[in-house]
Amino acid sequence: MTISLAKPSQAMPLPILTRPPLTTVVVSGWVSEAEYWEHYYEDSDHHYEWNNGMLEEKGVSDKLTLLSYEWFFELLRHYLRVTQLGQLMALETGFRLVLPNKTTIRKPDLGVILNSNPVVWNDSDNSFRGICDLCVEAISDSTTAEMERDTVTKFHEYARVGVKEYYLLYADGFPQQFYRLTTAGVYAPIPLMPPDIISSTVLPGFQFRVSDLQRQPSPEEMSEDSVYRAFMLPVLQAERQTRQQVERLLEVAESQVQQEREARQVAEISAQQERQARLAAEVRLRQLEAALAQHQQSM
Repeated sequence: MTISLAKPSQAMPLPILTRPPLTTVVVSGWVSEAEYWEHYYEDSDHHYEWNNGMLEEKGVSDKLTLLSYEWFFELLRHYLRVTQLGQLMALETGFRLVLPNKTTIRKPDLGVILNSNPVVWNDSDNSFRGICDLCVEAISDSTTAEMERDTVTKFHEYARVGVKEYYLLYADGFPQQFYRLTTAGVYAPIPLMPPDIISSTVLPGFQFRVSDLQRQPSPEEMSEDSVYRAFMLPVLQAERQTRQQVERLLEVAESQVQQEREARQVAEISAQQERQARLAAEVRLRQLEAALAQHQQSM
């Protein structure tokens, strides 16, 4: 499979968000890591992350950010379905970050674990014991502290543990943010390629227009677009083939039903004809019997 990439031009760096540190939102008192894994990690009512003894509840994104996230999720899913290079990590799955001054457990809104990752994510694992290769956060703007957690705290944490690329999705206010880990171990904005294309190095051939996060083109449209065609067209073709196969099966089934219906109709007509012939024979027999009886009486 050949995947064509857009050609880079002069870098157009995205601004790095810088804000004064804010107080971390503490949901409860101090909780040990063992208590977090046992009582809070799989809490279905509240989605908690763990920050060195403090519980931090994940916030809620606005509708526009959610729509951008859903479109991006499907884009990544299609790419990995075609390339088979890795797995998507979502559904509040967490991974452990051992930092120089603390330990945290983060649940990115979306993560990618490459097949080349040194740690295997087993089918029965409800957390990932390694470091994700790419993390995506749909920024929550419920509070300023929650925004700061994604744009500042996790920004530094993910870079420190070696998450190779970090994407921040947000539909209002701040621009979308896309970072790549440098050889110095810090994040730098991924340069835009004209007109506004982000191209991943972690995922070879994966690229998208930043503006499409708001426009959200359909798979059919993307299959005709040179930016997406390499990994969207095979998916669309496979879906079309599946639909065609289903349609053919339905046609065969409908044909069989029609043949059975026609066979029943023929059988019903034949049965009706037999009944009519039998009735006619019975009538004829009674006529003959009556004629015979009349003849006998006249003798």
